[in-house]
Amino acid sequence: MVLGFYKDNASFSKRQPFMSKTYSKKNLKNGVVVYNIELPNGTYGIALLDDENKNGKVDYGFILPNEGFGFSNYYHRGLTSPNFDRFAFQVDGSGKEVVVKMKYM
Repeated sequence: MVLGFYKDNASFSKRQPFMSKTYSKKNLKNGVVVYNIELPNGTYGIALLDDENKNGKVDYGFILPNEGFGFSNYYHRGLTSPNFDRFAFQVDGSGKEVVVKMKYM
């Protein structure tokens, strides 16, 4: 699983995260996996890709992604990528839980 961390819509539109993390699904239990990540205070958004073939990018079929994807605290229902504001969240030093619900087409 590849998590891309973004700070604004410009970087998300260009698919240029300021930080990426890759994690294994081996700790997946009952469809849930938990990761702890420390971030400085600020605004962030996470885009997650279930990179099943480990090529580091989203693979598409005719139009839609072949691999699972999700966004921080936002379940995407459209056919185009969401705006950063839809999945942005604030980190203020008091701890923050973020949920990413995966979507498979």
